[in-house]
Amino acid sequence: MSKKKGQIFAEPFFWILALITAALVLTFGYMAVKRLNDTFDKTSIAKWSTNFKKVVDEVYYMDTGSSKSIAIMLPKKVKGICFYDGANIANSNVLSPTDYRTIQLNPNKNMAILPAALYDSNLMLHSIGKLKAASPLCVNNGANLRLVSRGDYVSVELPIANRP
Repeated sequence: MSKKKGQIFAEPFFWILALITAALVLTFGYMAVKRLNDTFDKTSIAKWSTNFKKVVDEVYYMDTGSSKSIAIMLPKKVKGICFYDGANIANSNVLSPTDYRTIQLNPNKNMAILPAALYDSNLMLHSIGKLKAASPLCVNNGANLRLVSRGDYVSVELPIANRP
């Protein structure tokens, strides 16, 4: 069966339309997966932060000198965490200029998940009332921390084996 003239001209348009449709499906699929991964990362950060606050409260009510270890297990995009107080902002030599500036703009916070500009500052910067860092303390993602009850506050420290 031979093709008619109209069928010959319609075939390229069909293939072009099919390619455009496939490209759109792939593009929107990629964007949806990326948004889903970002949502998962944000949820993981929020869940870890909430759990950390609960552990600080738990240690606060323990006997003075009691301690508890906690692991920093956050998404791979997170480089680490810094603990500081408003009067003693983290050392700018340890932080990127962007992180240092973000922390300076939020002196009422005492914990920064780095890089602080990764997501909204409400997710990355926290104020934990019972927590104090003796000096600015920055640790990498995957490290362990030791929370120690000091009676009227909880101090955050490196585990004894990891101290310099």
